[in-house]
Amino acid sequence: MINFLQNKLAKIPQNSINNVYHFSLYLFALTVLLSITLCEGALILLFITALIDTLKNKEKAALYLKNIKNNPLLLIFIVYIVVYITSSIGGINPSKSFSFLDSELIKIFSCLLLFLAIKKDNSKKVSNYYLAGAVIAGIIGIWQFAGTYFSTGDIIRAHGKMHAVSYAETMAMALTLACIKFVNPSIKPKLKIIYGLSSLLIGMGFILSLSRGPILGLLVSFTILFYFLPKIRKIFIIGFILLTAASSFQYYNSPNFRTKISSIPQGIIQIINPEAKPKQKMDISSIGRITMWKAGIKMIKDYPLFGTGPYNVSKIFHQYHSPIDGICNWPDVHNIYLQKTIELGIAGGLIFACLLLLFLVISINILKSVKNTYTIWNFATITGFLIMMLTDSSFHLPRVAFSIYLMLSIACAQNYDSALSKPSD
Repeated sequence: MINFLQNKLAKIPQNSINNVYHFSLYLFALTVLLSITLCEGALILLFITALIDTLKNKEKAALYLKNIKNNPLLLIFIVYIVVYITSSIGGINPSKSFSFLDSELIKIFSCLLLFLAIKKDNSKKVSNYYLAGAVIAGIIGIWQFAGTYFSTGDIIRAHGKMHAVSYAETMAMALTLACIKFVNPSIKPKLKIIYGLSSLLIGMGFILSLSRGPILGLLVSFTILFYFLPKIRKIFIIGFILLTAASSFQYYNSPNFRTKISSIPQGIIQIINPEAKPKQKMDISSIGRITMWKAGIKMIKDYPLFGTGPYNVSKIFHQYHSPIDGICNWPDVHNIYLQKTIELGIAGGLIFACLLLLFLVISINILKSVKNTYTIWNFATITGFLIMMLTDSSFHLPRVAFSIYLMLSIACAQNYDSALSKPSD
């Protein structure tokens, strides 16, 4: 049977396998911000193609296995899954927690597969397909905001195919890459126009999402770019001046905008000193974040060992917090670090924090070895993303995790033996 299968596979032209291999990788990069169905389908196709390539070429098995073993995230993934299963068993609703285990495994699977498939010589093409998908997502977001505003006068936040905040977080990642490519002095004038237009469209989609947390993360990312890329400093300063001027105009002419902005420092003061009373009315969403964080800390105190179990916060939320938007069983506390500690217990929360911290450590180590478009993008974006997760918990969403792993894979490929992940030519 095995000989029969190998004989059949031997008849498949290697060039065809390579073409499908690359097609599935580029399809994933293009659709990761657009369609969960298409990007997961691309992952499956990529896996099948890699498997066929391994069965057809015995020497490939050792190379692929070595690539997986060398993945810097493999050990922490194994520990995390053990913690996930343990917490699920000890949690308040094991069946619900285990129902999401496949999603966790798919995300890990995507990371291992992307590290296998992406190499230095295809990084540029993969990243360009990713940017093309981000541009489409940006156009969709602009249409959602502008189309509704001009037709009905209502404001619908740009969100693409996601929640507005998750959309903003992933668009911030793409915007950082587009800006780095735009200021690259070695690119051709036509490409500079393309990257400039991409930055504009992605940036507009990001702005029209009306999300504050991602703005803080993006500012951190751009501060890092300001340090590493002198070419971007002039653009950054001009953009910052224009943004400040526009924000100042809005601040003094829009009571709602003024409330949202003034709520940020007032919220920080209230976290430090709960007895302090705000000098003026606070934005409801800001108050909600603060009260959810306080409720989250109480949950951790009550479930310190195994936590509630993954994805079970909604089961107990009403015991610690009043309904939000009329919803009693709210699923998260809008802080990934608190969220995972509630779900996994204190030890499990520390393991998860180590996973996110490892992203940063890997990014720093790669940047020390190679400074180029992709390693700077990775370091700046990972740092900004970790800041974003102080006010959100979207990393559990597959497409957000896929985007992070795609970026990490591209960055690691800059300092990795491409022969380990290269299909036969």
